[in-house]
Parts: sequence; C-alpha cells; structure tokens
Amino acid sequence: MSEAMLLNGLTLAAFVELAVTPGLSWLGDRVGAHKVVIAGLIGVIVLSVPQFLLMGTGSVFLIYAGMMAMRFAMSALYGPIAAILAEGFAPRVRYTGISLSYQICNMIFGGFAPLAAVSLTALAGGHYWPAAALLMAISAVGIWCTALLRRMRDTHPAPLTSDRDAVPAGV
Repeated sequence: MSEAMLLNGLTLAAFVELAVTPGLSWLGDRVGAHKVVIAGLIGVIVLSVPQFLLMGTGSVFLIYAGMMAMRFAMSALYGPIAAILAEGFAPRVRYTGISLSYQICNMIFGGFAPLAAVSLTALAGGHYWPAAALLMAISAVGIWCTALLRRMRDTHPAPLTSDRDAVPAGV
C-alpha cells in the first residue's frame, strides 16, 4: 500500500470524525455520555480484527471503509469524554484534574500503544492478531473504567459549583 493511499484514507476518516463528533456529543447529552462512550468502545472491539483483515485485501474501497468505520467508533469517545471528565472533579480542581488525567493517559496509551503494537506484531512473525488483541484489551479496560466512573458519579456526585467558587455580589 502506498503512503499516499493511506494518507488519503486517514484524511477521509478525519472528515468522518469531524462530521459525526458533534452529533455523538449531542447523543451523549441525551442518553448519557457514559453509554455513548461504552458503545464506542464496544465498536472498537468489534472492528479491531476486521480493520486489520481489510488492510490485507488491498482493496482501496474496503480499506477506506474500515478506516472510516473505526474513526466513527472512536468519535463516540472524543465528544462525550469531556462531560465524563468534568463530572469527576470538584470545581476548584476541575481544569487541572481533567488536563492532567487526559494528558497523562494520552501520553501513556497514545505514545506506547503504537510501539507495543509494532513490537507484538514483530514478535508474532508479522501477524496482526497481537495488535488487534492489544486494541481490544485497551478498549475493554476503557469500558470497565467508564462504568466505574459512572458508578462513582451516581454514588458521589461532584458539585457543579461551590460557595467558594461563587462570584461575590456586586463584582
């Protein structure tokens, strides 16, 4: 596969993400952000093996369709995650808590996942299944963590505002 073909597929997939993320965010507001994120993670698990299999077909159409489908599923994570993270922190530490948790996780999983996938694929003699299994395992952990955050929200909701954060009258 040429680099140009893969770059074009990634560009199309990015347009899918741009188009569907606002709608999935809205859906998260309507049915619950946790449900939309979990559905997206289930979608990633379901699409993990087919995405790798489609790469082996050599069909540009099928490869692009797989890339766009995966990006659609991943978009279900990006939109509603802000609401989930905001629920997890008290107002006085919310911005710092969201930023640190998001960036540290992105650094660890976003940074090391490709390295781990390439290493596992090399150890398996070029087979795709270890990378697909890694993606499915990370998604399963994401489902568990999202469900745990929902349970925490239901039992110990963080206040949206606090008296300490209120603006004094006349200011």
